[in-house]
Amino acid sequence: MRHSTYFIIIFIYCVLLSCTRDDTLHARLDTDYRLLKRSDSILSLYTSKGEWTKALSYAYSSDSASSGRDVVNSLQAYAYIGQCYLATDCYDSCRTYLEKGLAIWESVKHSQPENEFAYKSAYVLYNSLGIYTVNIENDYEKAMRYFTDGSKIASSRGDKYYNMVFLSNMAVVSNIRKDTSGIKYAAEIYKYGICKKDTSTICNGAYLQAAFYLMKGELSRAKEMLNRALQLTDPDDLRYGEMLNLYAEILYKDSLPSEAERYYESAMKYTGHISASAATAIYLSYGHFLLQEKRFSEAIRVLKKGTGIAEDSDNRVHKYQLYLSLSQAYEAVGNTSAALAYHKKYSTESENAINIEKERAVNELTRKYEQEIYEQEIYRHNMEIASQKRALAISIAIASITAGLSAVILSMYRKKDRLYSKIVKQYRDEFEKKQKNEIQTAAAGKDIFDKVEKLIKYDGKYRDNSLTRDSLAEMIGTNRTYLSKVVNEKTGMSFVNYLNSYRIEKSLEILSDSDDNTPLKAIGPAVGFNSMSTFYKLFREKVGMTPAKYRQKIIEISKNDNLTKTA
Repeated sequence: MRHSTYFIIIFIYCVLLSCTRDDTLHARLDTDYRLLKRSDSILSLYTSKGEWTKALSYAYSSDSASSGRDVVNSLQAYAYIGQCYLATDCYDSCRTYLEKGLAIWESVKHSQPENEFAYKSAYVLYNSLGIYTVNIENDYEKAMRYFTDGSKIASSRGDKYYNMVFLSNMAVVSNIRKDTSGIKYAAEIYKYGICKKDTSTICNGAYLQAAFYLMKGELSRAKEMLNRALQLTDPDDLRYGEMLNLYAEILYKDSLPSEAERYYESAMKYTGHISASAATAIYLSYGHFLLQEKRFSEAIRVLKKGTGIAEDSDNRVHKYQLYLSLSQAYEAVGNTSAALAYHKKYSTESENAINIEKERAVNELTRKYEQEIYEQEIYRHNMEIASQKRALAISIAIASITAGLSAVILSMYRKKDRLYSKIVKQYRDEFEKKQKNEIQTAAAGKDIFDKVEKLIKYDGKYRDNSLTRDSLAEMIGTNRTYLSKVVNEKTGMSFVNYLNSYRIEKSLEILSDSDDNTPLKAIGPAVGFNSMSTFYKLFREKVGMTPAKYRQKIIEISKNDNLTKTA
């Protein structure tokens, strides 16, 4: 069983490539440069170092400073804000800002032909939207369109470097779809890196080629390419963990399980610091290795960690594969109830992925069908017009039927008038029906959300770390799609973000009590988190500091208050 999981980090890596063009970044930070150039340099510096919080703060302040007066400045800010949210797995906010940026780009792309910053922002937008589409929507065809659109723009402007960014991600999508023809993209990237003597691009091309060679079963060439990538990558680089994971897969494929496990163990050390997609990729790959080695209890432990991260972040890239592997592991140890539960989750998640493809196919068939019907109607209408013209010519030629012709014309006018009245009435009735349905839907949505609030907040379901959209929808008596829609309409968040936001609020209640000595490692599970790394990450994003730091500050404030009262 082959996983294309280790490629997802390349997406984030490629976003970074689009932000850092050379090693002379600091020299470009000159005070006489215009605002756009200065902002681009500062944002590039932060993102190249992975300092997403600083980049996000600067992008927000840059947008506020322009107050909407400079659309290109807003375009730049939205592109970087969306990228930062993407890199930190904040998918709701990510999508919002990327769509805002794309709308601005569509309005200015013809009026800014020479503005390099407008085009650079467009590259970030298209690339980030492609990544989002893979991670959240699992729609590889749509993602490929984003990447190819970006590639076309870069090619038309002669931006070879940025075109390599899109080729990288096109190679990733090809690998996920098990299309080995994507190796041509990887080879082009590697060749460009050699030509420009750019170690990052060489590393990227070598890494991608190694994965394709593994897929093709050419293990010696896969090792050769991956060794080149490892030699060019600092062990402190977060991509290093995914390279180790890929090396482990190559070694296991080469029937070297002991060596493979050493690489897996090294790769696992990086899972707490990388994106949700990258971390779940490593957990899935290592879990599958343990399954193959019949070490089922260990496999369950590893796979559950990966599942926790996937569910907490609402990242769908590997979720259904994790569910399937867990089902197999539980079945192997004789826990049939757990095996069935996870197989049900697998069926639901994989069915959603299949339904996306089915829906896309049906939509395409419908579009073709409607086009054919439309063309037939045009043909029939033209034939009717031609026939009427012939009849009219004959009528004019025959003076004796002039009166009859007038009657026919009058009849046609009345018929047309009746037809107009019928159309207007039909639209009016449809509008009234739509209004009525919207009122009923709004009432139903409020009822559903009230039930959600009661179960999560008042009945304490937020503490259940196995709670999912599917299980909650079943409790309420609705489906997961409608549940997600209602939660999003009422809160502006996805279901997972809404649930995790409340869990963070409850953890704040515990930590704000200076007399509460609950250990930090127990607070995350107590409020429903599967993964401590996810709890720490979300807490820091919301509060701006770690749980430990927050507790320390609460204790200090409490002591100061007591001293003040005593005095």
